[in-house]
Amino acid sequence: MIAIAFASESRGRMSGTRRPGSGCELNPLVLVVCEDEIPEGSLWHGAVMMLPEPGSISRKWRIWGVAGRGVIHSLYKESTCITCRVKIEPDGLKSAQELVDCNRGYAHACVTDICRTESGLRLPETNCINAAGFYAADLEKMVPELAALNRD
Repeated sequence: MIAIAFASESRGRMSGTRRPGSGCELNPLVLVVCEDEIPEGSLWHGAVMMLPEPGSISRKWRIWGVAGRGVIHSLYKESTCITCRVKIEPDGLKSAQELVDCNRGYAHACVTDICRTESGLRLPETNCINAAGFYAADLEKMVPELAALNRD
């Protein structure tokens, strides 16, 4: 089960959303659903938090996306240790790009965290780029991408 918290009553207006048969309402701004009831990877505008069941994270990467594509990345957690290296496994980068592709228009620039768990790759967090730690990312590579947003 996954709990989804919303900032407003917008959850009732989300297309493709249906109330779970076995879920329960915790309060008017929280909906509990099964994983298969989330529409095709959508991040749902208005959702402030999605809380899955706890799991163990073996690696965690941050990917900075600009204009719909992952531009830079950094490994920042291995097991229980914080580490900072410009490194990502190919399937992690592919998964991040697939999530960006599923959510076109989510933001002109954002960060997406991808983690490897015992049950596969997961998306624990997205955020705006100015609220994210940059770890070992190659920031010089991202600057021209951000500047191009202002020219468009």
